Amino acid sequence: MADFATPDLCIIGGGTAGLAAAEAARARGASVILIERAALGGEGLYSGGAAARALSASAARAHAMRTAAPFGVADAEAKVSFRQVHDHVQSVVARLSPEATAERLAALGVDIVAAEGAFLDSRTLKAGERLVRATTFLIATGSRTLVPDIAGLADVPFFTTETIFDNTRKLSHLVIVGEGHAALELAQAYRRLGSDVTVLSPAAALPDADPELSDLALRRLREEGVAIIEHAGISVQARSQGIGVVVRTGEREDRLDASHILVAGKRLPNLDGLGLEKARIRRDKADATRLELTPALRTSNPRVFAIGDAAGGRQFGHAASEQARLVVDHAVFGLPGAYHPEAIPLVAFTDPEIAEVGMTEAAAKARLKTRYRILRASFTESHRARADRCAHGLVKLVIASDGRILGAGIVGPGAGELIALFALAMAGKLSARDLATFVAPYPTYAEIANRLGRAYIKDDKPSPWLRRRAAFKRLLP
Repeated sequence: MADFATPDLCIIGGGTAGLAAAEAARARGASVILIERAALGGEGLYSGGAAARALSASAARAHAMRTAAPFGVADAEAKVSFRQVHDHVQSVVARLSPEATAERLAALGVDIVAAEGAFLDSRTLKAGERLVRATTFLIATGSRTLVPDIAGLADVPFFTTETIFDNTRKLSHLVIVGEGHAALELAQAYRRLGSDVTVLSPAAALPDADPELSDLALRRLREEGVAIIEHAGISVQARSQGIGVVVRTGEREDRLDASHILVAGKRLPNLDGLGLEKARIRRDKADATRLELTPALRTSNPRVFAIGDAAGGRQFGHAASEQARLVVDHAVFGLPGAYHPEAIPLVAFTDPEIAEVGMTEAAAKARLKTRYRILRASFTESHRARADRCAHGLVKLVIASDGRILGAGIVGPGAGELIALFALAMAGKLSARDLATFVAPYPTYAEIANRLGRAYIKDDKPSPWLRRRAAFKRLLP
């Protein structure tokens, strides 16, 4: 008879989501087997948020040198060494790597299997020579870049968001094919480091963002010299030197001379080779690249859950960590819970940053009709923004008729930090009126939240009780 391992939790994938789930389960005393065929940490560690932020930090220093004159400091053209930029990025990743080592996980009590895992039936998984029958299985296999079906693209070399961080030399004209935050973050970074950059988006450049916010950010990127062409048809032509790119928008056709191409668009969950059919795990009827999942992230097999990029949807590391916590509590310990993606703050780390959480204005209009209001505050009202010469930005709140904060959107400096304040306010079920009662230090960007609260109170009619109280006080001697 075969010898089966029977842990409380078997995790397939050792990326951001899988590691978070393993740590959460062990912290609660559950037995864990983690299966990973490649390096622990996944793409999220080696080519994800930390690597992108490190690259952007180098680019920001170069940009600051060129734009120092308004502060009384002479402008200077930055001398960029792409080899040293590469080394900086890799050093940041290396300092994070110890958090994702087999030794650390083993010390936590996680049983690691370095192999590829696949289901044999609805309750059994095989990984190398190991057979696993866990109480709960968790698919956390991450995702990969979706290479678009573009004529001629397969005939030329191109970077993806997984390989671009291996680059060590200047790219004279980088053409980025794709959309979303990753495409624009990399576009701005390479432009600031001295490359000509063109973004070719088959749809809107930031399709998921509030247009009022994204329009301002895209305008700033264009002012810095990033060419952004939306709703573009694209084809590629191999040449003896360089790459030809044909761009069609409506009746117009343009030809670009590119030195390099980066594919940075949509991503596909890594689901191939898992034996989903044998495990009776169904794919989503509307999108066969994704799994059919309940709000609790359970698949059609009640023993199996999916989190992180493997679950589809918006793919961010902090969302994966929250999903890991939820699934461990729900699946392993039977605690109630469901994943609410609208509660997860999302940030595009362009300059200016774009950050959103909760309900957008468009969603409020569709769901609530007229039972909501929008509060807006410009960064021009912030003394801190004026001191930093960054008074270009906007904060907007979606407010329910009873004053509850339903959503927040920000475009401006530090938006990724400021959105956390609104996410916390929403989690604590605070109202717009509550924003007026906290004291923000001066001068900080957080004062904008306080201004929004005061604007709400100014426009809000006092309750009948308050009106009666005021009338009574006027009668007192």
